Amino acid sequence: MNSKKSSREILLEILTIIDYKDNKDAFISKFLKLCMKKSLLDILLVASDNDKQKIIELSETNLTPEQLEGKLKDIVGKDILNSNLEKSTKEIFSQYLETLYPTLSTSQNQSLRTYLNSL
Repeated sequence: MNSKKSSREILLEILTIIDYKDNKDAFISKFLKLCMKKSLLDILLVASDNDKQKIIELSETNLTPEQLEGKLKDIVGKDILNSNLEKSTKEIFSQYLETLYPTLSTSQNQSLRTYLNSL
């Protein structure tokens, strides 16, 4: 996602565009946790046994996605984590958009597409 805006800011803007009625912060936190979990699974497939144990221990904590991301960077490195997070987020976000687009009004659809193209 965009380096000028955080994932949280982008998701908040999208939820505003689509007129999401429920708790936006709760949705965003769940979405980011899902992305982090998918990324963790992908990393676990290639991590060393020592790193796997550290990652598993971290995944069992109650850290926010942002806190977990910071700790994971120390274990697997910034580049590996960022690459996996970007891949996971794109996959999950694409699936969400496929589900979302048919439910939007024409104006919401156009506003969302315009916003996404601006990123």
